[in-house]
Amino acid sequence: MEKEGVGEQQIEPFAAHVQELYQIDITEELKSLWSEGKDLAELGISILSAQIGKKIEVTSPEMFNDFLRYHYMKQIDTRWQNHLDQLEALRESVNLRTYAQKNPLLEYKLEGFDIFDSMITSIRDYMALLMVRVQIQSDTKVPTRSAKRQSVNLHRDMSSFSRNDAPSGQTGPVQVKRTAPKVGRNDPCPCGSGKKYKHCHGRNA
Repeated sequence: MEKEGVGEQQIEPFAAHVQELYQIDITEELKSLWSEGKDLAELGISILSAQIGKKIEVTSPEMFNDFLRYHYMKQIDTRWQNHLDQLEALRESVNLRTYAQKNPLLEYKLEGFDIFDSMITSIRDYMALLMVRVQIQSDTKVPTRSAKRQSVNLHRDMSSFSRNDAPSGQTGPVQVKRTAPKVGRNDPCPCGSGKKYKHCHGRNA
């Protein structure tokens, strides 16, 4: 049965407003979740929160928080400099208000607070937009956890091999025969560490 009512008529204008701000079309999701008595703003927040949750799943909470922290600090630094410039301009202008029989110190405090509050709001708005608008892309150059583990295991195997441990139960000297080409000291280490052989396992050779 098709839903009717004032709430449903507001879905498309509300979705258009969200798309203008966050560049995400949530029209169909709103229509599927909306029912009589539900608040469109709450539904919109839940949909956007789900979008952010998917990004956190791809990156990890730690990496996503590091990303937000970097941009948050960057915004504070940039906007604080602008805030100080605005206060300086305000300080110069309030002195003229004495001609209008106004207290310049009181005017400076009131408007200075408004400027500060506007700065905080602008930072919050920017971060909210950033969380939703940011696009997560996988980087094939970053090694996966399994690849890192494989490299660690290979590095451990190379370390144990370089010690030339004798097999269990054997007391006499061990004769080692080379089965692979000799690795030059300036060649990459076969363990995959990315270091030269002389700086890795070649130190014990």
